[in-house]
Amino acid sequence: MHSLHSRVLCTGVALVLAAAPGLGCAALGKLLGIKKEEEAPAEARAAPPPPADTRPPPQPEYTEEQWAEYTALAEAKVKEAGGVTMLPPLRLVGKYPYASQKVAVKGGHCYDVGAAWMTPGHRTSFDVTFLKDAEGRRSNLNQGSTKARLEPPAGVMQFCADLDGRVELTAYLLTTDNTIYTSSTRQDNVQWAVAVAERAEDKQAAEARRVAEAERTKAREAQGRRNVYRYELEHYGRRIADACERCRKMFALCMEERKDKDQKKALEYCGLDWQNCAEPMGRDGGSRRCTTP
Repeated sequence: MHSLHSRVLCTGVALVLAAAPGLGCAALGKLLGIKKEEEAPAEARAAPPPPADTRPPPQPEYTEEQWAEYTALAEAKVKEAGGVTMLPPLRLVGKYPYASQKVAVKGGHCYDVGAAWMTPGHRTSFDVTFLKDAEGRRSNLNQGSTKARLEPPAGVMQFCADLDGRVELTAYLLTTDNTIYTSSTRQDNVQWAVAVAERAEDKQAAEARRVAEAERTKAREAQGRRNVYRYELEHYGRRIADACERCRKMFALCMEERKDKDQKKALEYCGLDWQNCAEPMGRDGGSRRCTTP
């Protein structure tokens, strides 16, 4: 029945058009009894929703009661992770989006670090940077830094030190899509209550950890070299990219041969060799085409 009705309607339209080829669409619609749907006025149309703001809202300044509450929460996370000897708690306070503080560490020890903060729905990226001493050595022999992403309202991470030294603890408040949004207009404070516990690391555990850290560092550095090579290949061609890669390999070998010596002096010595190797590849806007190793 529906098919027959459609054929009749189509046949009727065709006959009308054949009889009056100049008939406009509006007149044809009126003739056939078709009503045009009225369009809503512009002010009545629904506007598209604004893009979601993924940035964390400003934190109010913590009261002493809140500092005590969040410190207790951070300490609980540390103890759950097996923290042994609790150190004095820390208060990380800075301008959005991060805060940092430098602390001393002891060689042959591992540290459980707990952090708690007020902002629901926003994770924290917690970074530990092993700072160089006067001789260019870091307290961790295999990596310059380590990081962890902590879930709100509190989380915990671990790191270990091979030598006495200092580390910098840095906390970043992330957006809801887990990025760091920097802004020169935001001057509000960000705050974390931090609890730290230390424990001695036995020789067998330390050896296993160093092997794992060295493998991760090696893989990360290899990926970095591949990225640099692709960039140089794309911008300067294979001849310069291959030459720059040879310069970086020469620098890496030089540093490896001097790994047990004063690292500051080793960097100066090997860096000079790298400069002499890379300089003939030319410059681009004042910078060497060969990327610094």
